[in-house]
Amino acid sequence: MSRIFLGTAFFTIVLLLICSQTNLCTSRNAIARRLYRCVQLGELMFVFGCLNDVFQNDVLVSAHQPKSKRKSKSKSSRPLNLNVRWFAPFLSGGGYCSEALSYIMELHKHANLAVVQHGDSVNPRFVEGLPAAVKETLQKAMYTRFPPRSTIDICHSEPGAWSVPTPMYPTSTCPSEDRLYAVGRTMFETDRLPDGWLRRLKAMDEIWVPSKFHEKIFEDAGLARESIHVIPEAVDTELFDPTKSSPHKLLSADKRFKFLSVFKWEARKGWDILLEAFLSQFPAKENRAVLYIKTMHYHTDGDFKQKILEFASNKLGLNDPSDISNIIVLDEDIPLKQMTQLYASSDCFVLPSRGEGWGRPHIEAMAMGLPVVATNWSGNTEFMKDYNSFLIPIEGLEPVREGAFTGHLWARPSVKGLMDILKKIFENPNEAKRIAKVGMEEVRKFYNPDAVANVVMHRLRAIEQILAQRSVRGEL
Repeated sequence: MSRIFLGTAFFTIVLLLICSQTNLCTSRNAIARRLYRCVQLGELMFVFGCLNDVFQNDVLVSAHQPKSKRKSKSKSSRPLNLNVRWFAPFLSGGGYCSEALSYIMELHKHANLAVVQHGDSVNPRFVEGLPAAVKETLQKAMYTRFPPRSTIDICHSEPGAWSVPTPMYPTSTCPSEDRLYAVGRTMFETDRLPDGWLRRLKAMDEIWVPSKFHEKIFEDAGLARESIHVIPEAVDTELFDPTKSSPHKLLSADKRFKFLSVFKWEARKGWDILLEAFLSQFPAKENRAVLYIKTMHYHTDGDFKQKILEFASNKLGLNDPSDISNIIVLDEDIPLKQMTQLYASSDCFVLPSRGEGWGRPHIEAMAMGLPVVATNWSGNTEFMKDYNSFLIPIEGLEPVREGAFTGHLWARPSVKGLMDILKKIFENPNEAKRIAKVGMEEVRKFYNPDAVANVVMHRLRAIEQILAQRSVRGEL
């Protein structure tokens, strides 16, 4: 802590000296306050995040403006450039992270783009495993600066991180005070919005959601329909390409029919439904099929095999470890570029979630040509249809029983319905592959980075027109 304090204090002094001798900073006092707050937080990650925020909002901005513009006092006379400042947890490795990366990897080719780490902590192991091209793009965009009053700020996170007026926890400031337009990109997995979200959503100029499912949920909650825009998520079709992927050593050596599931270990992901259906349909003693579970430690002690055995014993009366020998847990961090090996070496992807924001592993598996089995409810139904995948019927909605969203409703996937689908795919692999091929062709056509970037750019150009109209009316 003392080293962080001394280092940041030194940086503050140097920065303020620079500001006192130049016109590079818009507010010396504001910078000092922000940097001091970074030190108070006492975590190195937040110090770097705050410094990023300071630079993004206050430092060197006027150096990028023509001198004539610096002297101009007329806001409406400023030219409207398509400058996009994207705030997201780019370095966290979570769902918002992967989604944000999929956007910027194509968007940086079409727009003036800057990015800021926002909304979550940094996962060094995830960053280490990023492809070189992604690291290069991030580094360049993180050093990009724009003049004040020239940006469309996109806050890509859960709304609690937004500065409307203040975030609910320490993170970079989004939207910034000097933006021209504020976009919120978010989603949720139940039948309603969390308490407090609506006020924050209404404080933004517009909201982007990934699916029509969310469009309805947000509108039903009270958000104006005209402020909601459906912007799908992209899948990296260059990375998730079955023709370019090498086999996974462990899976490729296993000659049983291989089901794969990828999720963080929480109730929403329906791991209990998955285990009950799989173990009931494929007893371990028959040695016909195996379930590989790629999971991660998420507010749990991580003894997943013990959790599975306890569930099998309590729910199915399977008390011997050999009864679950056909379930293999992979809980180590796997670099993104190696995830393709898991998909390439599997026969089917299955995930009976109770609710999904989008379904990143679903669409990755579809892009890899796998038959995909998932719940017929929530975000994944945007790209999963009954003709291109296998949709698990639901037995209605059930209440969330614990946690911050107790009382919300989400889907109750049918265990029997899932068992029937798994059996059908196992017994008719060629038909499953035919359906999977349709799914692969569709997601690779409509959800590749270039196709989704076109959707994003179309919306950004519409925003630019809105800003042009505001400028004419003297509102900027």
